[in-house]
Amino acid sequence: MYRSESAVVRAIPAGRRLPGHGRGARARGAQWRGIAHAALGNRKEAKAALAHASKLDPKLAEAANNLGVLHLADKEIEAADAALRAALNARPDFADARNGLGIALTE
Repeated sequence: MYRSESAVVRAIPAGRRLPGHGRGARARGAQWRGIAHAALGNRKEAKAALAHASKLDPKLAEAANNLGVLHLADKEIEAADAALRAALNARPDFADARNGLGIALTE
């Protein structure tokens, strides 16, 4: 187990290559950093990492969805809408993104 927040976040490569090559691998690394930050309550850092992942790989629907969920939880409805629509553009059958967008549209 890790003893500090920074150790958890440092354990996930920042810009270093994960197995695989190129932008997709860097995007997955950024996505996991975002998930770690979110789990630790570092919402601003989580959003930044997930936005970076989405920019690196627009087809990484999970990163866009996670970003949308964070925006939705913070009542940032327009940002949530955009992120969730990006997730659905990447993967039209993504049920979690559809559900999140439905919630955003009712807010």
